[in-house]
Amino acid sequence: MELFAVVVFLLYASQDSLTVTVEVYTGAQSVVLPCQYSKELVELVTVKWSRFDLDPNIVHLRREEDDKLAQNQLFRGRTSLIVDAQDFGDFSLTLKEPQLSDSGIYICSIDQEMLSDVQLNVREIFPTWAKVLLVLLVLLVLLAVSGGLLFHFRLYFISVYKVEVDPGVESVLLPFKTTVRLPEGVRVKWRNSSGRMVHSNDRVEHRLYRNRTKMKKKLKSGDFSLTLKNPTDRDTDIYTCIVYKRSSDEILTKKQVLLNVKAGADSFIIAIDFGSGYSGYAFNVRPREEGGGTQLKRWGEELGLDSPKTPTCFLLDEDENFLKFGYEAKTAYNKMRREEAEKHYFYEDFKWRIRYLVSKVKISRSSSSLGPAVTSMNSPVFSG
Repeated sequence: MELFAVVVFLLYASQDSLTVTVEVYTGAQSVVLPCQYSKELVELVTVKWSRFDLDPNIVHLRREEDDKLAQNQLFRGRTSLIVDAQDFGDFSLTLKEPQLSDSGIYICSIDQEMLSDVQLNVREIFPTWAKVLLVLLVLLVLLAVSGGLLFHFRLYFISVYKVEVDPGVESVLLPFKTTVRLPEGVRVKWRNSSGRMVHSNDRVEHRLYRNRTKMKKKLKSGDFSLTLKNPTDRDTDIYTCIVYKRSSDEILTKKQVLLNVKAGADSFIIAIDFGSGYSGYAFNVRPREEGGGTQLKRWGEELGLDSPKTPTCFLLDEDENFLKFGYEAKTAYNKMRREEAEKHYFYEDFKWRIRYLVSKVKISRSSSSLGPAVTSMNSPVFSG
């Protein structure tokens, strides 16, 4: 699946300076470094884009045509000027696939006369330090969760005998046969991964399995297989059968069976990606074998886009009521006049800001006896 990156360029310069700052995120197809010349050019000029922190420092050079041999190899095949740049006085440089190492100050000049310098900042949508932090947070969460969650993941990693059935069957057999010679009068217990009693020949089973399980009455044959009636996807679990001596807790034999009951045709699956920079969702209401397919929400149609994700931002009115989300929110806010925009609330990258507020609250709680610090959504931390 091809993903389309939407890039917002931030250009700002004072009247007393030629410096322009351009910001772009990694993953963008290209970025344009602006350079304009307002006077008429009669003779052919030499256009040079350079970065003095590199050796050689030439990013792009055009005399009568582009000089690729003089160009720093880091930019080969990645830079271009428009064909009639001199006729239009537009010497803007297009840089394809911007990378973090492309950040720096770029000088645009013609015949040794500097026209402008551009500060390019290439940023990560999800920086490396944030990825490391997220991994650590996930590990901490996994360590802190209850044993039930750990048992859930054991369903996929533990080496056990596997049984899989379709929904709606009358019963399913969890097989357990042994050739080991066993003494008379053994005790048999079937339990699920939560320790609940599924079936026993000397104890009452849990209410979830009552009147739904059956074993052979004669156990001398070594067949301890369990029949589970009317299985549903809620019965998907690891079941353990342990055979004990009648008069003690000594284990004679043991087996585990993984039962997987497929979800029915009326199942509904949804996946939501609520990211720091972009968000999206997909869903499926029918199994693939019945012609069902994953439905992926497309965004940006009103802007001529077809993207599987939309910016994670939202727009509120002056009473802090929700108005729009994603591309719609960003487009509506950008179209507002200054007076109108000042009456609205526009938030983006707020997940990181919320984490910042949470960290401030924790610091406040640990260092002050006056209680947690309270920060308003309209504070500088959240200003749109």
